[in-house]
Amino acid sequence: MTVNNSAGVANCLWASSSSSSPSCVQTEHIIAGLILSGCCLVGVPTNIFVIASLGRRLRRTSITIHLLFSLAVSDILTLLCLPVGMVMFYNGFPLTDALCYLYFFFFFFCLSSGFITLVLMSIQRYFQVLHPKKWAWLSKRDQKVLVLGAWVLGALLSLPVLFCLRDDGAGDEGDARHSCTNLRIMPILEVVYSGLTVASYLILLYFYLRLVRGVNRVKLSNKYQSRMAKIILRILAASLAFSIPPLVLRVLHAVAALKESPHLLQLSKKLVFVECLYFLNPCLNPFLYFFSSRDRKGRDCSKGRESESCKDGF
Repeated sequence: MTVNNSAGVANCLWASSSSSSPSCVQTEHIIAGLILSGCCLVGVPTNIFVIASLGRRLRRTSITIHLLFSLAVSDILTLLCLPVGMVMFYNGFPLTDALCYLYFFFFFFCLSSGFITLVLMSIQRYFQVLHPKKWAWLSKRDQKVLVLGAWVLGALLSLPVLFCLRDDGAGDEGDARHSCTNLRIMPILEVVYSGLTVASYLILLYFYLRLVRGVNRVKLSNKYQSRMAKIILRILAASLAFSIPPLVLRVLHAVAALKESPHLLQLSKKLVFVECLYFLNPCLNPFLYFFSSRDRKGRDCSKGRESESCKDGF
């Protein structure tokens, strides 16, 4: 669902690799590198903290724990792909077609799985908080299948990338090893993924807005749950704000490629650093863990439950 964003990230990764001469490295490429580096420095340790905090609780039946753990794993895998890609593309290491395609697939797979998990989390929270009886229809096994299904769907959505990569470089004929820098995603696939991304964001926002309105309508006695829901919605709103500019720019790039417009292509290359803003999202997602745990803790403690869930937030 966010595969189209990762298509643009390839520009961030190979922006500095178009020429081996340092003088050819433009300011926008430097900004892109700084943004990606900052995302890794902040996002990797925070997501490691989430994974370490939730890892010992996975035996519990709470789907919230599994969703947050799944999101943290996808985020950290995505962030770890960034330095690997920057080194690989910048140095232009000669790799086989299989390794290049595997890298692209894995990168897109991590991005897609993380975003699908976010959408699933919005649906889960809506039904679990406002319609607990309907959510109770799902067994614990069914809930775990849903979490696993997010990764399966992410893999399925990433499969077309393997068949829609084209080599725009002029590598040595007869040599199966070349730089991944020359690989590009077909514009029509980017347009399709853009539509999926927009639809996914609409679903995510729909359920969280319904959640906030529903909590306000119920008028809980302590208002704690309402406040937590609003905070989580603001985090998602910030995530959306960081995602819209990269999405718009990728659509611009796809249209420019379809129309073979050199001016639009040049403009999209100048704004390549904007696409890297998408990777601020893995830095925001750990806050979902923090406030979700406080939300659950507040609900349990407000009901007078002196239990382990009241102590640790789950």
